[in-house]
Amino acid sequence: MASIDDLVASIDGDVAAGNGLAGQVEASRAMAEQLTGVLMGLAVEGVAAQVDLCRRELEAALGLQRALVAKLEEARAAAELARTI
Repeated sequence: MASIDDLVASIDGDVAAGNGLAGQVEASRAMAEQLTGVLMGLAVEGVAAQVDLCRRELEAALGLQRALVAKLEEARAAAELARTI
């Protein structure tokens, strides 16, 4: 049977994975931003606009990632509080 310590450790792993995901998504966002600039310089505005849409979606994903990590931290706090009850 799992213990509260096991639960907290599992959530800690989830938080770490969520934070790791942020770095990966940020790298993709930066790549899309750079590619948009290159495409604009080559006067392929339609493609650049689509890549910029990709960048904006990645920025939205980063916002969701931050919200996910915040919820995971709330869950961890609830699990830790269970120790005191």
